[in-house]
Order: sequence, then structure tokens, then C-alpha cells
Amino acid sequence: MHGRALSSSLPAESALSDIPDLITQAYQGSLEASPWQSLLRSLRLHTDSEMSAMMLRPGKAGLAALALWDFRNPLPAEAVRDFSVEYANMGYRDPLTSALGKTGGVLSLDQVVAGTALEQTEFYRRIMQPAGIAQVLAMHVPMPDNAACFIGMMRGPGQSAFSVADKQMLLALRPHLEHALKVHALLKRQEMEKGIYGDALDSLTIGTIVLDGRGRILEANQTAKNILRRSFCFSVVDDHLIPTKSQYRDEFKQLLNAAISWRERQLPDTFVEALRIDCPTGADIGLLIRTSPCSNWYQNAGVPAVIIYLEDFEQESSAPEQIIARLFGLTKSEARLAALLASGVTLTEAAVRLKLTESSVRTYSKKIFAKMGIGRQAELVRLILKSVALLAPSPDKASG
Repeated sequence: MHGRALSSSLPAESALSDIPDLITQAYQGSLEASPWQSLLRSLRLHTDSEMSAMMLRPGKAGLAALALWDFRNPLPAEAVRDFSVEYANMGYRDPLTSALGKTGGVLSLDQVVAGTALEQTEFYRRIMQPAGIAQVLAMHVPMPDNAACFIGMMRGPGQSAFSVADKQMLLALRPHLEHALKVHALLKRQEMEKGIYGDALDSLTIGTIVLDGRGRILEANQTAKNILRRSFCFSVVDDHLIPTKSQYRDEFKQLLNAAISWRERQLPDTFVEALRIDCPTGADIGLLIRTSPCSNWYQNAGVPAVIIYLEDFEQESSAPEQIIARLFGLTKSEARLAALLASGVTLTEAAVRLKLTESSVRTYSKKIFAKMGIGRQAELVRLILKSVALLAPSPDKASG
């Protein structure tokens, strides 16, 4: 028997009065190690179901759906993985999610397809029957970018059908879960964007350390970690940076406190100061200390307040020879020399590294300059760094 999805005219928040934790779990689900596992468990327990599930379906065809499960009788991780893969492959044949995608709201399986007709479907034979699923109640929740979330509970043979109260509970939960999923999508997108910017800084071999308003380290990119590990210029004590050499400690502390104070007072412009430190390894490290952007809507000592940029003056960064060759129409040998020159190597040093005479290197360099339309090495450095630095593999990442 076909039926309509439950409409929003039914009581909403009153349906959650006995289980207020569901609202909290809906919003906190994105922060859990296994997303929304607490919510799925609560739904399964409250409805006395054999299992509960959440499926996040991307808005673009061809992308795999993500399925999350909670079982009354826990399954081995391998069995859950196999079941998830099988469901992902067969999900488009699920009559309930197909109907929900068109109507929205809340539906039970028996509203969509009769029992005898259901048993003849491939979805029943390959998914429902092996898992012992007989009754299903599910809900559709829209997500940004045409994506969709389907959440529901499943009961086994011999169990009673889901009640109107169960349907009202899901419907009351729907707006909260919709808001939570929007926040989740936004946070994940920002996380990915931050990763892109982080990779760019790593490729430029620029170390970045973010400190909060108390001077504690919130985050450090891989390049910064590698610079600190190689140079031994700083110790980390209780999440605070301490210069290894005592002669720099007072000056570094004064600059850091000045930056924090500047941000707390929300002074115009940006605080920027520099410091050069020679390290126990003999290397020189350059530091740029500046304040981070400030939000008028969120002030807290635990948010990013100061950014420290690190540069290891002895660490060479290399542009990818293959990309240089393609971009500028150079031969493999010319691209290798161009990459060396772009990293600041002199013609004499390049000759030694390439095992060529200095006159041969000069001849090669003239050909390179002509092809690139430049006249000197400084222009070559600027042109290559501007064109391909962000495409270069990071030496820090390569070294682990």
C-alpha cells in the first residue's frame, strides 16, 4: 500500500520531550570519532530496533554514499565493511530511499511497497533478507549542494510495525539534524580549504605555527615541525615555544607578548615583527611574528591570535624539473639546470653538481634565458617561483 510521507503538521518538539538527548546528539554527532554513532544508538534503543543507519548520499552522480550503522548484536568490523559495500552498490535499488528522495519527510517501508512485492526485489534478496530486516522506518533530510541524508531504524521478522509516535519522533528531530548537517558540511569544506592552503605553504617550505591568546600552540604545519626537529632552535614546553638558546628567550617573549597585547586591544593594521635565531645545529632560522585576523563576533583566549612563520635559510626548495620543462619548452637537461639556478645555485656550483664545465653551463643558461625571454638569473628565479613553486613537491613532506 502506498502512502504519503508524514507531514510537519504533526506535533514536533513534544515528540522529543521524553528523549531530549537526541537533539544534543544530532548537533554533536559531527564531532564524534565515529560520526553520529550516539544518535544512531539512541534511536535504535528507543524504538527497540535491530539496527539503525544513516546514509549520506553525495549530490553528484558517481560518488559513493557513506553508510553509518549501529547494531543490536555487534558485528565484526570486516562484516560491517562488507555489508556497507554491498549496501552502497545496491542503495539505488532501495525502494524506501527512492520514495523518500521524491517525497521527503518520513515513511515506513510498508507504505511504499507491499510485502509480497518486496520479497521479489533484488534489494530484498541481497540486503534485507541476509541481514534479517523486515520493518523499516526512514527519514529524508536535505543537505547542501543537492546531497541527501537518509536516517532510519530496522526491525526483524516477528517484531511489530513502527508506531505513529516513532514517526513523530523522527519528524521532530528532522530540523535539528538538517541544521547539524549544514554545519557539518561547512566545517568539512573549510577543513579541506585549510588543507589546500597548508599544502601551498608546505610547498613553499614556509613553516607556520598558530598560537592562541595565551601563547599556546594550536597548530603547526608539517614544514614547521620539520624545521623545529632539524634545527633544535625551540623546545616545546606545555605547548609553549621556548628558544633553545637563552640569549633569545627574553626578546622572543617580548615580541610574542606585544603581538598578543596588540590583538587584545584590536589595534588598527597588523602587528608584524621579525627575529633571526642561530640554532644549536649551526643553521639560521628566520621568524616572522604577526597577529591573526580578529573576529568581532567571537572573542576568546583559545582562538588563533598569533601566527609565527619560520624559514630555514639553509633548506633548499626545488621546483619540479618536469613541470619547468613543459611550462617553458625546455629540454630535460635545461630544466634541471633551470631548477638549480632557481634555487639560488651559482653557475659554478651548478657545473659541479651537473658534472659539466662552467663554459657548458653558461651556454646552457643562455639558451634557457632565450627560451624564457629573460636576461639574468634573478629574473629566472622570480619567474619559476611565481609559476611553479606551488606545484613543487615539498622537501619537508618528502623527508617525513
